[in-house]
Amino acid sequence: MKIKKISILAFAFVFSLALASIDANAQDSEELCAAIIDTAFSTLDLACADMPDNSACYAHAPVAAAFSADAGDITFDTPGDIAPLSSLEGLQTRGLDLGSEALGIALIRQQVDGVAVSLLLVGEGAIRNVAQPSADVTPTLMGTAPPAGANIRRAPNTTETIVWPLGPNEQVLVTGKLADGTWLRVEIPSRYGGIGWVYAPAITLNGDINSLRTVTPNSPPPVLDSGGFDRWQALTLETTPSDAPCVLAPQSGLIIQVDDPSQAATFEINGATLIVRGTAFLQAIMDDAMTIIALEGETELSSQETTETVQMGFKSSVSLDEDGQADGPPLLASVASGDDLRAIPLNALPRPVSLVPDIPSIDATPEATTEPTPAPEATPVPETATELSATEPLATEEPANTGFADVCQMQVTNPDGINVRSGPGTQYPIATYLTTGERPVPFGRARDEFGFYWFKIDAEENHWIREDTIEMSGDCLRAVPSVNFESTTPPQSSAAPAAGAPTLFSSDLNTNVCPGPSYLQGQPFTASIAVSLGGTWTASAGTTVTFTTNGGSLTEYGAYLRLLDLGRNTIADSGGSRTLTWTFNQDTQFNIFMAAKTGETVTLEVVCQ
Repeated sequence: MKIKKISILAFAFVFSLALASIDANAQDSEELCAAIIDTAFSTLDLACADMPDNSACYAHAPVAAAFSADAGDITFDTPGDIAPLSSLEGLQTRGLDLGSEALGIALIRQQVDGVAVSLLLVGEGAIRNVAQPSADVTPTLMGTAPPAGANIRRAPNTTETIVWPLGPNEQVLVTGKLADGTWLRVEIPSRYGGIGWVYAPAITLNGDINSLRTVTPNSPPPVLDSGGFDRWQALTLETTPSDAPCVLAPQSGLIIQVDDPSQAATFEINGATLIVRGTAFLQAIMDDAMTIIALEGETELSSQETTETVQMGFKSSVSLDEDGQADGPPLLASVASGDDLRAIPLNALPRPVSLVPDIPSIDATPEATTEPTPAPEATPVPETATELSATEPLATEEPANTGFADVCQMQVTNPDGINVRSGPGTQYPIATYLTTGERPVPFGRARDEFGFYWFKIDAEENHWIREDTIEMSGDCLRAVPSVNFESTTPPQSSAAPAAGAPTLFSSDLNTNVCPGPSYLQGQPFTASIAVSLGGTWTASAGTTVTFTTNGGSLTEYGAYLRLLDLGRNTIADSGGSRTLTWTFNQDTQFNIFMAAKTGETVTLEVVCQ
């Protein structure tokens, strides 16, 4: 098979001019370096401008290619040569060399599960396809929940247990359908995964439902592992570190860019799984580590059953064995330094992006640039709060304990204030309170069993607040470091209610609704799906609440009302009654769920007793 070259006269003329622009007698190596780089990326723009998807382009010499045994006659030795990924096994590029005026660049364009992606290999590096697609790979589609969400059930029946509620517009991987098309088999999008079922009219598919296999609850699980990756979706990567002969020389590495940053592309590289949303830069050194920098959007890096989400401007890495395979979990993401970001050729990508913003290093000691906010005079503070001396400044003799206010700013906006607990979870007692306007400073973060982040807001005491109770700005979830939690106070007993007036907070209403009544109303729906009103609710121990609905139906739950904790376990349900009264024996966070038929509006009345 002969692959046609790009041989347009205009290209040849411009390419010749570009080569001629290099001054062979350059007095300064930096000038020569700049000329080589300019020529290389100008050639890339011209040579690969019209390349098709699922192909590789020889952008600038030197590039070496390896093809499958049945590839036939393929020419791939000159800028502008194009080769199909179906026949290509590997690519190798060389680093910038002033003597030969060389800088190897190769560009791959491919469709990954329907998502358009570009891979740009620059400098001293090599990538190789290792995917061996199985003949029995399960065909899949993506499903999107409506604005009101949808339920994933244990089996295809409305009486079955809800194992996971999909949030508004949340996507889910669909792996099969019942013979009549009424229910869809899906992958549960939780940290534990698993198989569930969604009522077909409740979600929107991105393709033809008939492309899915017909399955039953007893069918074997879908084949979704690395054996099912398409060609050039499972790769090995090797790069050479610190190979740049001049300041302007681009770093050797692989840039992966998703055309539409709102979409995601999944790869397996050196045995680790990457889900790229935006643009990522990778370098891999055998028997050392593979490093990923998120230049745009975010990238999820998974290895050894551990996942780290790398946000824009941050980096993470995973250790590699002598064969270049990941042999450890990813490190906690940290801020990418100026050296990390130096000379990455972002403008050479099909969709140019800007360098990430300058993010302060978390290693620097924060400077006190703002005055502390005085406590509101009109708001009574519980007696337990006086033990903390909330308005006293931190000790000046220990500047290392001034927290991370430079990278994460927090403020209490709830008019009723928020609880501060003695540990990172609602199972820990309330230690004190913060009132509206207060600006706590984070000293570390931890994650609870439900996936929520908690921030430690005192250098010495175990005082913790949850991410969704505070207004935050900055990159709090990445820039504030993870800390180990050592409990000095045991979790509260469910049999011992906390003292004080009953409280019931709604995250949607952003207020304490007690004593009530308070009213909420859902919007009309276009499908029979679950409805959650009020967002996340937080009830203090001893609070008795009556919930009454004048809408909804028995379709989804077999009950008009159901209270679920944040682990999606049922706390209580109303059965055939439209009223549910419940006393919370401990501080509890939960959601309220109902069901609605097509065109139905659901209202909810909440009264504390």
